[in-house]
Order: sequence, then C-alpha cells, then structure tokens
Amino acid sequence: MSASNIKDYYYILGIARNASQDEIKKAYRKLSTKFHPDKNDGDKFFEERFKDINEAYETLVDEEKRKIYDDRFRESNATTETPSAPPSKKKPARQKLYAILGTLILLSPLIRFAVNKINESEKEKKINSLLSKTTSIDKSDDSVKLIRMYYDTAPLPPAMTMPDTTNPAPPGYKDDDGSVDDRPTFKDDDGVTAENAVSNFFSAFNNNDCHKAWNMTYNSYWITQGEDWFCSYKAFGGVNKVVIKNVSSLIQNENYAEIYADYYAEDIYNGNKCFKQTITLEKMTYTDNKWRWAIRKMKNIEEPATCSENQ
Repeated sequence: MSASNIKDYYYILGIARNASQDEIKKAYRKLSTKFHPDKNDGDKFFEERFKDINEAYETLVDEEKRKIYDDRFRESNATTETPSAPPSKKKPARQKLYAILGTLILLSPLIRFAVNKINESEKEKKINSLLSKTTSIDKSDDSVKLIRMYYDTAPLPPAMTMPDTTNPAPPGYKDDDGSVDDRPTFKDDDGVTAENAVSNFFSAFNNNDCHKAWNMTYNSYWITQGEDWFCSYKAFGGVNKVVIKNVSSLIQNENYAEIYADYYAEDIYNGNKCFKQTITLEKMTYTDNKWRWAIRKMKNIEEPATCSENQ
C-alpha cells in the first residue's frame, strides 16, 4: 500500500498500473467470488476485503474515474516525499566537506581492507554458529530437518496480491467456483503449496507429532526457546486435535505467502478454541538441500474464542 491515505486499488486487485479493462474485470471476477461474504459465512475479515475489491473495481473500470484516481494517487505520493535540503551557501563549510571527502578517498583502500577483515570475521562466526546450532539429520528415521539459524535473515521481498500469470497452473486446475484458475500454485521442491504446508502443519498435531510440526517452523522466538518449549503446554504441546474450516491464500509469490486459516483446536492445557489467523510462510533450505515452505509467523485476526468443534 502507498504511504499516503489513498488506497492502492491496483494493489488490492493485484494488477499492473497499466492493466487493460479485460484484466481489471478478470481480476475482479476472481477476487469477488473468492472473498464474497456469502461464501465465507459472513466472516467480517472477508467482508472488509470484499468492500475494498468492489471499491477498486468501480473506480478502475470507469476510464474517467480511473484517470482522476491516478492523478490523485500520484499527487498524494509526491506530497509524502520528504524534500531534499537545499545546498549550503557557506563556502567554508563546503571547503571542509571537500577536504574530508578527499581524505576519505585517500584512505579508502585501507578502509576497504579493514571492512573486509571485519566481514570475514563475522561471516566465520556465523558459519561456526550455524554448524554448531543446526538441527542435524536424524539418521534413526532418515527424516530431513530445517536448517535453523540464530540470527535474523534479510527482509522479505515485496509480496504480490496475485501472482504473475506467465507461469500458469497445470491445465484443468479449477478454482472453488468451478472456473479454471490460471494462477501459478508456487509449489516447493516437494510439490507442496503454501496452503498444503499449513494443512500439513496442523495435521501433525492430529497425529501427535509435535516434532514434525516443529521442523516446519522458522520463527526467531520459537527457535530461541527451543523444541522442548515449543512442544510444552506453554506453546503447542497441549494441542491434540485440529479441525480446519478454511485455508486460503491472501498474498503469495514464489518464495513468500500469507495464508488465511480458520480452524478449531483442542488443547488439553488451554481449552478448546476457534482461531482466525494469518499465517506467514517462506521457502527455506533443508538439510537435504531442498527448498520447502516453512511457517514464519502466526497472527490472530481476532481474539481466539472458546468454542466447540461444530461452531
């Protein structure tokens, strides 16, 4: 979304800013069907997204409204940019700056050498830390584990609301409404989609396999606390049954996904509750050098409520 208060209708529909009328209508049909409240039991989350989708479509499908909107959006973005400070008119200050820059240029080879040494030292420390703290392959059952690092990774790439259709799904793949879905499924090296990975994560608890669920996660706090904590009553250890009501993709590209999950969980320690969450996933390298979807974060859309399986 833009830094301004004007909604980015192109982002909401997942289309390029130069999208044709046909592309706008096609995106609207797909999203309005998927997020229609009647199809999602009147869920408030889907209702709000449905309103945004309709608002975006009604503006962009009308050429005159679209032109007015584009002009306002550009002006709004331009006003939010911080103007650069005018150059100083003080001659002595400028001369001092030139002198400093000249000195830095002369010293740059020495600076580069020192920085390279520091980087090499830090890199070696991180590699040693990774080797000592990486979850090794469990040879007893030939299982494959996620390589776990104890320092933050680089920021995630910008996400796309809808993937590029240049890499379509297999012929014949159909969406929930029965229409052919021409969007890519973004599978990992095991042929698993992000939605499937979320379902597999919850299925592990149904099979009393918290260890499997642990190896599908990559959250800094969870890693710091360790698997024993993750599988204790303080975290996920009490969950012994999960019933999934809805799992659907909100944002996704080749290596990043946000999945909406509506599910019921039985927890012997914390009670039975219904959850509505956004689950963030990213493709990660495992010890067999394959890339697989791993859960990075689980965020409640609303406060979990005590409920029964059929609610």
